[in-house]
Amino acid sequence: MSGMVSRIKENRQYDYISIEHLGEVKNGKEDTSSESVNKWSGAQENYTFKERDGATEVLVEMDAVDEFIEMFENIWPKALQKLKDLAEI
Repeated sequence: MSGMVSRIKENRQYDYISIEHLGEVKNGKEDTSSESVNKWSGAQENYTFKERDGATEVLVEMDAVDEFIEMFENIWPKALQKLKDLAEI
């Protein structure tokens, strides 16, 4: 099992959510203090939702270290399309 250790830093329902990333889970164990995690621990992922002409616009702001930027540039369009597909069901 793998994933992220994160907390909701701020949640304004239907308007804004801020997620603070604290570490990662590898093989079922939380890591919040290794050298690799310390490079990005505290990074934030923020989503702002605004109504525009009867549709919802989503603004994503994210802290990222250089080594992950290319990965996020490839993943985000797919993830946002999936979010759009789910929201329009």
